[in-house]
Amino acid sequence: MRSSVRKLIGTTTVATIVALFGLAGVASAGVMIPGEGAPANPGCNFTVTFNTPDGLVPAGATSVTATVTGAIGGNPSGVLVSLVLDGVAGTPKALNPDGTFVFGPQVISVPVDISISYTYGNKNAYSDFCIGPGGQSVVRVRAAGEVAARALAFTGSSDTTRNVLIGFAALMLGTVLVVGTRRRKHANA
Repeated sequence: MRSSVRKLIGTTTVATIVALFGLAGVASAGVMIPGEGAPANPGCNFTVTFNTPDGLVPAGATSVTATVTGAIGGNPSGVLVSLVLDGVAGTPKALNPDGTFVFGPQVISVPVDISISYTYGNKNAYSDFCIGPGGQSVVRVRAAGEVAARALAFTGSSDTTRNVLIGFAALMLGTVLVVGTRRRKHANA
């Protein structure tokens, strides 16, 4: 009995130490090394205009003529811009000399999600999305009066691994304390 308790305490202690060192390794894994990583984001924005008398998509429309315009700050060289319709990127094209871009006028089907992606970087390509009206990266185009489905609320955690490791370490420490207390109680009896 005594040797099995010692084995349990030893195993639990080792597991707790491994969990704590593993937690330190996970916490340091996200450290960026200076000079490595994506170049500074030049910033990008865009707007969508519809070629209709009032600038809106009419009720019941299944298609509309639209023009997407925008600009990328800092006048970067080597940037390619793509119009993305419902998640499908079109053919990339270079920026105008002043850092602006225009897609259209072109007929698009309704409903559609419109976004702009761009690729930049020196020899290594980095991709990002432009910011549209209202700070959104995707413009959802719907006909007037059409009710759009809403996304579910985000309830997850981006830091689950750390929380699981902390919980595991606390469980192991609690196990060591309970077993140690019982062992001591039996030794004094």
